Amino acid sequence: MLKRQAEARADSVFIAERTGGDWRSLTYADAYETARVIAGNLLQRGLGPDRPVMFLSPNSIDLACIILGCYLSGVPAAPVSPAYALPGSNYERLRYVFRTLDPGMICISSTEQFGSALDSIGAMDVEVVAMDGETTAEVTPFSTLLAALPEGQLFDVMIDETTVAKYLFTSGSTGRPKGVINTHGMLCANQQMIAQRWPFLEREAPVVVDWLPWNHTFGGNKVFHLILRNGGTLYIDQGKPLPGLIETSIRNLEEISPTLYFNVPVGFAQLIPYLERDDGLCRHFFQRLRLIFFAAAAMPQKTWDRMNELAIKGCGHEIPMSSGYGTTETAPVATFADPPMQTTRVVGLPCPGVEIKMTKVGDKTELRVRGPNVAPGYLNDPAQTRSAFDDEGYYITGDAGAFLDPGHPEHGLVFDGRVAEDFKLTTGIWVSVGMLRLKALDAVSPLLQDVVITGEGRDDIGLLAWPNIGACKGALDLTDDAEIHDRIFSSEALRQLLRDRLADYNSVHTGSSMRVQRVLLMHTLPDPDAGEITDKGYINQRAVLDNRRELVELLYGTDHVDGIIVMSEPT
Repeated sequence: MLKRQAEARADSVFIAERTGGDWRSLTYADAYETARVIAGNLLQRGLGPDRPVMFLSPNSIDLACIILGCYLSGVPAAPVSPAYALPGSNYERLRYVFRTLDPGMICISSTEQFGSALDSIGAMDVEVVAMDGETTAEVTPFSTLLAALPEGQLFDVMIDETTVAKYLFTSGSTGRPKGVINTHGMLCANQQMIAQRWPFLEREAPVVVDWLPWNHTFGGNKVFHLILRNGGTLYIDQGKPLPGLIETSIRNLEEISPTLYFNVPVGFAQLIPYLERDDGLCRHFFQRLRLIFFAAAAMPQKTWDRMNELAIKGCGHEIPMSSGYGTTETAPVATFADPPMQTTRVVGLPCPGVEIKMTKVGDKTELRVRGPNVAPGYLNDPAQTRSAFDDEGYYITGDAGAFLDPGHPEHGLVFDGRVAEDFKLTTGIWVSVGMLRLKALDAVSPLLQDVVITGEGRDDIGLLAWPNIGACKGALDLTDDAEIHDRIFSSEALRQLLRDRLADYNSVHTGSSMRVQRVLLMHTLPDPDAGEITDKGYINQRAVLDNRRELVELLYGTDHVDGIIVMSEPT
């Protein structure tokens, strides 16, 4: 794909990133030549299928070039979540990943940021390449990988569908991170599936502004490879859908009008208040947009409705919105929902070449996947590999699904949460966490950004809730100041708004499995290093409940007879 684009679109921009206030860009021709030089230097160092390159870096042009160099040389690339190496961490997951990979080289974006983490896990015996240009006795500058090799030393490596392209580690939300084997064959097959479902990609090279991290399959496989296969341009967004970082994303979208826009539902919730306040930004965002795609979690219906309203305001018509389903093990896309979607819960039908088997597991129906996009297993973990597949070779996802309309399966599947996520109240009534989360968010939209459902082994359901600061500020008619967060969390008006919205919701959803009785407003953001938020940007229900048991106890420490309790996490 890279060679083809370098020949067909030599001077077209492949990737761009901000350096200071300006955009630095890399053409397809330059990307190919740079990757070839890096590939040769990797092979000169004796790296290969059994000696991968481990990465600790946010998205960048340099990171893209080294990953492409790995692809060309047959050296597996292993992008690892930078959250595993955050200061103050015990580095347990980083240490486990390092031992599992046994890398021949480690590439880091910054010695200052990641040097101490590598010291603590004993990784300094491996060659460390720093992209920030710092040179020490222990660190190799990135420029050495760009040194031209003599013509006679150029490489000729045979890459086929069985060659390992990369190892991607799962978030570890249900245990230790697992190193998912990603072959060139499964990645290419997945891009062909996408092209057959989205034929418009071949008529117009996509332009994308994207923050999704490349150490995760959504950003690193779907988005990155979609741009590469279709000769598009990727503008790297250093922002994120988090307070203090969303502003960076807004600045980028003020300058670049995308033709495709990818995000997770919480990202749309953060974006919408800016689009609603700024008509110019709204017009600029929608003017070239062909498709909006969300994944990683279901989108609340009200978020969907508000995006449609904004599209009409921005460009005069609705923009098609789509979603799908997949995992790290499926490269990632296994199903696509073609617009127009009948509900935000629809994840669509299997992609070309993919088979989905629906297997009864307890009260849920588990989705199992087979196809050329499915990983062969996990790195150095034969036990996990064996347990990941059933006796017919289907990958066991652990995710539940159902038909939107059993009488019309062509209308598609809906995501029904994790098989192991649901729980029982003390009454023995099952609570469907995935569905309840969506309905609760819809009821209070846009005041809450996300929630975690509580109530396992309790009499009633509660929420650990993260306010949407921008939406709350608008709803309460507050102006920005240094104490804006404290003013929101102490606002009795906000508490009453939430009580009123939930009372309306409860009047319709009267059963104990859906009725919400108590809410705790969370000051502290989910902690990625504790596994509370995944690299895709959604909250890990189980990890939050495990890590914040004292707050759950606080939430249930106040008795009530009627009404809804809303209180704030102590500061």
